[in-house]
Amino acid sequence: MALVVLAAVPAHARATAEWGRTGAPDRTLKPDCGSYNYHYRLHPPPGDWMLETFLLDPNKKRLASGYFLSAADPVKGQSSFAFCTLNTVPGKFTIKARLTVSNPGARQRWLEPSTFRLRAPR
Repeated sequence: MALVVLAAVPAHARATAEWGRTGAPDRTLKPDCGSYNYHYRLHPPPGDWMLETFLLDPNKKRLASGYFLSAADPVKGQSSFAFCTLNTVPGKFTIKARLTVSNPGARQRWLEPSTFRLRAPR
């Protein structure tokens, strides 16, 4: 998996729901390290596509990321982010996703961010 740096989104590439969406249910942080499921559903224009997902904690710090390709992944699926509670605060988490479509040319859109809450473990 390649390391991807979040860049500022230019005005012409504002987030859109037209090409797809992400989501995850609210839940409780696990006491140690764990995986947290999320889902995606894409409606890309024709061509090969690549989806990159980024999980941001309540302080907007990136915790985890995911990577999906049209050659290997369905347009509707689920995956998980893995991270540890020790360095994570409870609160509202954000999933950002960038979809790139090629053939012909290359077009890129950020999907509308989705959010979910993680409560402190009991």
